[in-house]
Amino acid sequence: MSSPVSGAIPEERSPQVQVVIDFLTTFCHQDFDKLATLLTDDYIHDIVPRSLEIAPRDKLTWVKSTQGILKLFNYFKFEVHEIVEGQNIVTIHASSDGTTNSGGTYNNEYAMFFELTPETNSEGVKIRRTKEFVNSKFTAEFFPAEKARQEAAGNNVVLL
Repeated sequence: MSSPVSGAIPEERSPQVQVVIDFLTTFCHQDFDKLATLLTDDYIHDIVPRSLEIAPRDKLTWVKSTQGILKLFNYFKFEVHEIVEGQNIVTIHASSDGTTNSGGTYNNEYAMFFELTPETNSEGVKIRRTKEFVNSKFTAEFFPAEKARQEAAGNNVVLL
């Protein structure tokens, strides 16, 4: 089985980059228990730009809302285009490809900024905060259309 995360990923990577790749991989595999272990207890996930009017979410809220959205997907993967690493931060440029159980096609583009705990942390490197820039035009069009497709199929869903 091929990895759901591909692209410009170095063979040898720091613990910081590894935890980000693990985040993306567990996200695609919908392994929410493992995903939660990669996050600090005070984790914040912030989807921007602000014009989308999506409030920042704490760990529990983000994991639960993401679980609800991803259960609608038959397939989801990321292609990483670039990774930039600094002290306690990893930034990636990526795109996604996915299909929903209603036949929707999801092709978004991202710049994600991951703020991490120091490598000297006794629990290992964890993600403290993610700021996720999305393609606002695609996002604003996809989610209302997907909600309509889901409702037409008799599914009551909450998206974003």
